[in-house]
Amino acid sequence: PIPKLYLYQVTDLKSRKTIKHIVDGQQRSYTILDYYENKFPLSRTSELDELRGKKFDDLPDEYKQKFGYCSKPIEESESKTGILK
Repeated sequence: PIPKLYLYQVTDLKSRKTIKHIVDGQQRSYTILDYYENKFPLSRTSELDELRGKKFDDLPDEYKQKFGYCSKPIEESESKTGILK
């Protein structure tokens, strides 16, 4: 299981957009993105023999699909006003 990512959310009044900042879990989120972008392979000691040493593009399609659909636990909180001026 992947530990939760903690996000802090505010609304920018000028652009009327919600902005989310990572409070905890930035390294995890970048690692997931980097793997997806083929920047490194899985460990050669991975539990599944057929996945050892493989970059994302080298995975069988069934594992690529599972990667995209796996649950990534996120906890969000808002500022007291929820507004960025």
